[in-house]
Amino acid sequence: MPPTGPEQEKSNRKKRAALIAGISVLVLLLALGLALLLLRGGGGGGGGGAPSPGEGEAQTTESEDEEQEEEGSPTPPPEQAEAGEIPALLFFDEHETPGAAAEGGDGGTGMGGIGVGAGIGGGGGGRPLGTGDVSFRLYWRPPIHDVDLHVIDPNGHRLWFDVKTCPCGGILDRDDRTSGGPENIYWPTGQGPRGTYTYYAHYYEGFGDKEAILEVRKKGKVIKTHRNVLRGVGSITPRYTYTH
Repeated sequence: MPPTGPEQEKSNRKKRAALIAGISVLVLLLALGLALLLLRGGGGGGGGGAPSPGEGEAQTTESEDEEQEEEGSPTPPPEQAEAGEIPALLFFDEHETPGAAAEGGDGGTGMGGIGVGAGIGGGGGGRPLGTGDVSFRLYWRPPIHDVDLHVIDPNGHRLWFDVKTCPCGGILDRDDRTSGGPENIYWPTGQGPRGTYTYYAHYYEGFGDKEAILEVRKKGKVIKTHRNVLRGVGSITPRYTYTH
């Protein structure tokens, strides 16, 4: 005979207490499991994920310090990295730095600096670059994306990828968009106007920092070289001048 009255109520209370106890144990176990997952995630998170910009720069600077100490020359402070010509990112190896041999021949030989098809640009295509009275070249590393060379002649004419010739004889004969250069603007022999030329590099398209090398050549020989770091799309190097 099933229990009735007080006995039934007592049985129901026991069942409810057992159910509540079971649910409490289950909740406690779930809470402990979640806490363990959070602890593991917090402990291992430091090793993954992309570094913040500040962290990336700090790592780069430390690497540069080690390389510069080995070479015996100090690393310039960060404020100089924003303003002027520095070897901050060290993307170019010493043997492939444009202008390393100022007395080398023209760009077609690869002896004076990089030259056409001699490594960093990869965009040479085997055709010698123009030299003449005066020429300006641009290389960049990493050798991807698009950095543009701009030259303003003594008469105020600006040559760049959108204006490849000017009335006084200037010619842009190489516009590289993906291979790290070289880009080249030159005035053939006897056509270079006398006066002051202004030249600079503009980071046109891509992402990340770029190390840019600007060269000035007179009759094919390197006479000036500038190294700069372009920090992001839209940035430009200082505007340099050369008097011919």
